[in-house]
Amino acid sequence: MWFWIPGVDGLVRCRSSHSVAAGFSLLEVLVAVVVVGLAAVAALAVLGAELRAAGRVVKTLEAQALAEYRLAEARLLSDAELARLRGQSVEGRFAPPFEEYTWALVIHPVPGEPGLREAQVRVAWGTGEVVLGSRFRSPTIQVAP
Repeated sequence: MWFWIPGVDGLVRCRSSHSVAAGFSLLEVLVAVVVVGLAAVAALAVLGAELRAAGRVVKTLEAQALAEYRLAEARLLSDAELARLRGQSVEGRFAPPFEEYTWALVIHPVPGEPGLREAQVRVAWGTGEVVLGSRFRSPTIQVAP
């Protein structure tokens, strides 16, 4: 490498006794590549976890809505239908587009409380389930005179 220094007759061109390396060494480049690679892997792992969590939330919300739907249907059953289901588990699968969800409903009377029923609905899918329960009184219809 050449450089200029002041001399008696003006600037004198001199050559350096040691060369100055320009740029990065191979080791520095390798360290930088490893650091960037580790950061990219960590970022992708976090993104994957977030996407899986979002998928589980969607499934859980759908299952909860379906369970509430089944509980609403159970509240509308007549006394004769409730007596027929007493303590038995009724199971089924939801219609499309929710065919991947199965459900089970159990209704039984609450001891010491005439007319009060307790219902429990379990909605399940491949990797999870939602269980909801409710107490309700049988619907009564009164005819006006």
